[in-house]
Amino acid sequence: MNWKQALRAGIFILLFILMTTGLTYILRTNGDVKDRFTGFYSEQGDSIDVIAIGSSPVYPCIATPMLYHMTGTRLYPLSTNMQRPVAAPFLIREARKTQNPQLFIIEVRMFAAADEDLKSNMAHTRGVTDNLRYSMNRIKTIMAMVGPEDDPLSYYLDIFKYHSNWKTLVLKEQLRDVFYIWPDDLKGYVTYDSVGPCEPADLSGITDREPIPEEQEEALLKVCDELKAGGEKGLFLLLPYAMEEKNVSRFNYIRDLVTQNGYDYLDMNSVVDEIGLDYELDFNDYGNHTNALGAAKVTAWLGSWLKEHYDLPDHRGEGSDRDAIASLLWGGGNSWDKAYEQYSSEYAKAAVTIRERYAAQEFYVAEEEE
Repeated sequence: MNWKQALRAGIFILLFILMTTGLTYILRTNGDVKDRFTGFYSEQGDSIDVIAIGSSPVYPCIATPMLYHMTGTRLYPLSTNMQRPVAAPFLIREARKTQNPQLFIIEVRMFAAADEDLKSNMAHTRGVTDNLRYSMNRIKTIMAMVGPEDDPLSYYLDIFKYHSNWKTLVLKEQLRDVFYIWPDDLKGYVTYDSVGPCEPADLSGITDREPIPEEQEEALLKVCDELKAGGEKGLFLLLPYAMEEKNVSRFNYIRDLVTQNGYDYLDMNSVVDEIGLDYELDFNDYGNHTNALGAAKVTAWLGSWLKEHYDLPDHRGEGSDRDAIASLLWGGGNSWDKAYEQYSSEYAKAAVTIRERYAAQEFYVAEEEE
């Protein structure tokens, strides 16, 4: 083979890789998690102040457009359903590729659960691995999360998982993801308009400590080490939910580990009265996730707390926050202001729907997990 043939072969291989990568991005199943990650990759470099990492309580509970409108802080969630804690250090590294956040928020609910329970459904792993762009960090994430018994090839080359989605190639909302970069209208937030009442419990008197599963303690310490290596501030956060008594001692144990490593810990269940949460109206599904009413209350309280405890910038009034390519594709103007406009409209509709459903006793019905 002469050098011209080698060059042609190299170009062919490169084009094949690029085409396969683009096809994979298109064929990955669409939904709010995919939108959240393509939205993150579309954000202008070094424009995000806070990255929130964690499972499904994060994205419906922290109303990012409202937080921006209230404080000027740009917070973006890299959260997936039932996110396994082992993923957190790799998501921190992924965020650093394009952003230089002053603060990482780590939601800790899943650190109290055994990893074996979270691995029972591969979607809890794929929510992370199949929403990262192809990179060495993605490979390392898969190596940490996937065992040889889990068909690892279908994780490394997830086109094998999604090849049956060929019909979605004609969908505009799929084709736009060919580079895995597309703005998320609500900056990762999802508006929930269902209602599922629950009963709060006074667990403030429980001071016992119970060790968390060994693999989750190891993951927690790795997160602390990763933050130390990067020099970022870290807030380990427990968002409000109808917590069972058996979990309180585990979160007490997590708090000790976090504070011993020099990081802040905030249990928002201890301040639900200050937040003003109504357990009859403000939860989407019986205490697991807040709906739009609850998210607004949580965000208002959390925004004030963040402003008091961290020196975060106020970006309000700065004008356009998009780079030249994004402005050409999607228009100028401040995308965070536009996100707040859409959020305000969705919140107003959701608030009416929630109250109507509560009055009619039309409560949340869980969908069966695939």
